[in-house]
Amino acid sequence: MILFAIGGFLVSRVTYTEQYSSQIMINVSNKDEDIVGLPSTYMTQSDAQASAMLAKNFKEIVENSNDFITAVQKQVNEKTGEDYSKKYIRSLINVRLVTDGTLVYVTATSTDKELAFIVATAIRDTYEDITKNAFQTANLTIADNPTPAELQTDTSIFIYTLVGLVFGAVLAVLILVIQNKIKNILLSSEDIKNRY
Repeated sequence: MILFAIGGFLVSRVTYTEQYSSQIMINVSNKDEDIVGLPSTYMTQSDAQASAMLAKNFKEIVENSNDFITAVQKQVNEKTGEDYSKKYIRSLINVRLVTDGTLVYVTATSTDKELAFIVATAIRDTYEDITKNAFQTANLTIADNPTPAELQTDTSIFIYTLVGLVFGAVLAVLILVIQNKIKNILLSSEDIKNRY
């Protein structure tokens, strides 16, 4: 068990790569109008449901829209002077919805601290132009600007060590059971006389 736990720890150290993340929080709301034609000052149940649906649709655009990723790619490539592909930039982006809510967390994660922040900033700068045509009845506002990229917490040490420990324990029990079965099967005539 200990050997496998140490092995898991060593694997986690060898395979570990520093990852930096920069996050944006976007609030999505339905800007429904009341009877007089002015924006509502309160949110109804239907507004909340529409906002939650708009948040899901926004997530879909960020994850799959060609226009969106092209706009982000253009900005990132201009700022960095590199030629990153759309596929690569999309792989850096993760979108998380607050369950049944209207908040959307968009995170850019990279091994390059500066690139993570540049991608997050490009998302902030381009999302409004791309989404205003798709969401004509929605109001998408930045609730929290991109954070400077921070080093992610490394959970791989714990996970790999635990997996090694569990695998080692299972293997040890399996070896003991097999050894006990074999010991009981392979008896000499002298062993049988002594035992029975």
